Amino acid sequence: MSQKLLIILCTLFFISLVFKIEKAFSYKFHYQFSLLKDTDNSSLKQPLSVFVDTKVKRIYVSDAARNRLISYDFAGSPLKEFTAAGQLKGPIFMVKDSSGCLWIIERPLNVLTFVDLKAKKFKRRLLKYKNFTLLPARLALWRNHLFVLDQFSGLIYLVDTNLIEANKIIGLPKLKDFKGFIDIKVKKNRLFALENGGKRLFAFDLNKGTQQILYLKGANSVLPVSFDIDDHNNIYLLDRDLKKILVFSSKGIFRKSFLKEGFRMGQVRYPSYLVISGSRLYIVDEGNGRIDIWGL
Repeated sequence: MSQKLLIILCTLFFISLVFKIEKAFSYKFHYQFSLLKDTDNSSLKQPLSVFVDTKVKRIYVSDAARNRLISYDFAGSPLKEFTAAGQLKGPIFMVKDSSGCLWIIERPLNVLTFVDLKAKKFKRRLLKYKNFTLLPARLALWRNHLFVLDQFSGLIYLVDTNLIEANKIIGLPKLKDFKGFIDIKVKKNRLFALENGGKRLFAFDLNKGTQQILYLKGANSVLPVSFDIDDHNNIYLLDRDLKKILVFSSKGIFRKSFLKEGFRMGQVRYPSYLVISGSRLYIVDEGNGRIDIWGL
């Protein structure tokens, strides 16, 4: 093999390697459209979270100030408004389990609310762990268990959906400088939890019971509020103060940032929550009163 041919082959190999690496870090999202109106064409007042049901292709938005949940189809058309006949109070977060039941955090009442739409059941529970009352902030589902992030302690509690009570603390970090968690997500039998400050991401294997810590390096976050992980295992960190999403590799190395502050579509004022589902990225923008949807 001639030296010239060897150089060409090595160059081609290097280019293909760079392309593969770049592909893993270039899961680029582009702004598509926003959810900003309800079924009566009125504006959202205080959207705080979004839940995506890929099975029925529905998007659910918690509009806290108007005491309601609103469902949309995947094209962005508003479908229904749910207020539990006027009973729902300040919903800040919701998830939907495999049976179609809703689990909702009602902040003014500090309760976890269970709603079975088919059976027309509406039950509120004040969650406690031993003698401590929890302040639910985030929810995540795994099989028949519900994980609740407590805003007071920054710890994660496991709730048996049959018992509807906190009965276990998940992965209490034995770290002197632990600052508490601010957001949680379940991905492929693993529970991920972002620590306050946005410097460490904890991963709990729900089958094996093991724990890993990933350090996010190369970027300084100011006020991280949410995160998610894409199909390439890249980590997206939403910073409310910077009005940006910081993207890290699966190894925790900073790669890029995007988003701009503003009022225009695709710009944000006070982003509060982030979800990645399939080929879409959903940004809850409390300041502009809308959900921005980005796609590939």
